[in-house]
Amino acid sequence: MHFGIIAAGEGARLKADGILLPKPLVNLGNETMIDRLIRIFMDNGATSISIIINEEMSELQNYWDNRDYSVPIKLITKSTQGSFDSLSCLSPTILSCPFCITTVDTIFDEAEFAEYVKCLKSTTSGGLFPVTDYVDDDSPLYIKSDLNWKIIEISDQKSDESFRYISGGIYGFTRNISKYIHVARKIGINRMRDFQKLLINSGLDIQMYPMKKIFDVDRKSDWVKANSFISQKLNYIGD
Repeated sequence: MHFGIIAAGEGARLKADGILLPKPLVNLGNETMIDRLIRIFMDNGATSISIIINEEMSELQNYWDNRDYSVPIKLITKSTQGSFDSLSCLSPTILSCPFCITTVDTIFDEAEFAEYVKCLKSTTSGGLFPVTDYVDDDSPLYIKSDLNWKIIEISDQKSDESFRYISGGIYGFTRNISKYIHVARKIGINRMRDFQKLLINSGLDIQMYPMKKIFDVDRKSDWVKANSFISQKLNYIGD
């Protein structure tokens, strides 16, 4: 199974808080963000991994020269306009389905993610997107589904209580999405949230997959919270 990591963001808010390393190289526990995701993906049957970083991340490029992984990794170096632009750059490297894409700073429970990957491999829908009712984001993207978990609406606002969940920043697909990427680029989409809306409005059958807690590391306070979350999970396993 193929996995992809979007790591082309600048990490400006972390830098403003005094964390100056490129975000992928910031430690979570005893490993960097990028190595944590690669390890998790390999634990869940990754046969290949594609990663996009921006052109300013010289430290990350040097770091890469000294790493050796047990699965093929395709590194793309390109500064992009947003997460969707990064996805479109990754898409030519995705040669099989299903596949899963996430941003480098997405924090989740590893056991829950393993169950998610099993479901992604067996689902008959066109995609499976993890969602959470844990809302701790500056601009959450709200997701509404029918009784069978099929996503029927995506909104920037929680207009009513039927929008219980928000997007988790993890995207699993079981079908080639090149035609949707082509349409999105043609109409000028560069944000992932707008691409998700396009997918649903185009009629692609995508189901949500609830997970207890998913959040991003945008600020130093998020980094502290992420380290605590990971430490608690490790202590639980150790017990």
